[in-house]
Amino acid sequence: MTHHCLDRGDPAEVDGAVSFKGQRISYDEASDRMRCIYTPKLLFQSSSELRNYGFWGFTTGSEFPELSPADAAQLDAGAVHAHVDVRPISIPGVGEQLGLFATAPIAGDTLLGEYTGVVQVDRGDGFDSYGLAYPSVFEDGNMVVSANEYGNIIRKR
Repeated sequence: MTHHCLDRGDPAEVDGAVSFKGQRISYDEASDRMRCIYTPKLLFQSSSELRNYGFWGFTTGSEFPELSPADAAQLDAGAVHAHVDVRPISIPGVGEQLGLFATAPIAGDTLLGEYTGVVQVDRGDGFDSYGLAYPSVFEDGNMVVSANEYGNIIRKR
């Protein structure tokens, strides 16, 4: 598995499509609607932070023994479950947001997709509403997966 580090430049563009309001749209269209750069895979903020990668527990889908071969392939490809659709919702006091909806029954414990964004050191310099803490033994402290600038439909907006 190759990891892209943002200090080495922007990631290569990837073609793909996701479901939005019942229609397949390109990753570029999803970027516009989500107000972030769509990325189907995790990105890393800095190559210097990647040196302790072995301690973080990140892995490919095929290395998770709990996943079925189909789920592992989905994870490795950066795909989102075929029955997941994004639709606008209105939250009182917040306004319009995006929500995830099932277009057909999905069994419990089914992998919907990986939360993608930028893996970076949690510097504690402010609240990131799109950040997920990732405890680690990294020498510079805990990590966070921030989907504020880069992300996929699992992060919504």
